[in-house]
Amino acid sequence: MSESVLQAYRTHISSNYADFLERMDLACTVEEARGTIIRDSRGRSFIDFIAGYGVFNFGHNPSDVVRALCAELEAAPLWNRPFLQAPAARLAERLAALTGGALDRVLLCSTGAETVDSAIKLARLSTRRTEIVAAQGGFHGFTLGALSLCGIPIHARPSENRGSRARARAGGDRSRNSARGLSGGGTGDL
Repeated sequence: MSESVLQAYRTHISSNYADFLERMDLACTVEEARGTIIRDSRGRSFIDFIAGYGVFNFGHNPSDVVRALCAELEAAPLWNRPFLQAPAARLAERLAALTGGALDRVLLCSTGAETVDSAIKLARLSTRRTEIVAAQGGFHGFTLGALSLCGIPIHARPSENRGSRARARAGGDRSRNSARGLSGGGTGDL
């Protein structure tokens, strides 16, 4: 593994994580991953028992999944949120059908942390309670809500309520405000 990759991690991503990987003798890159086997840049092979925390339920690079993804990317243009998404609508219908009518709405999330934050909101809305029970020492993601549940002081510290302020800006040209909001502007005092 290139020392420059490790140094870039230390400088720009997380020195703690880089040090941790070095102590575990895992400060190297992955050269190949197929099925449950990962081969690193030093030529070592590992059986992946973690499976990307559920991301690789079908193994790494399963040929059927890779073919389906490539076909989907070639068949349809990439889309953005302001437009209807036929695959998302079909998936939501299928997921709702699996519940036998118990659920008719689906929230599609792109990360586990986003899912945890959404579950917190749903639990609070449906129960009107503010306390959430979570696994002590569990890692639920890096979003504000997910970090607040982990019970690990070094992770929870950034998510502590420190009287943060945020306010929405009212009025004005909605299309201009929307565009500014999408680009990160117009968020008010933080």
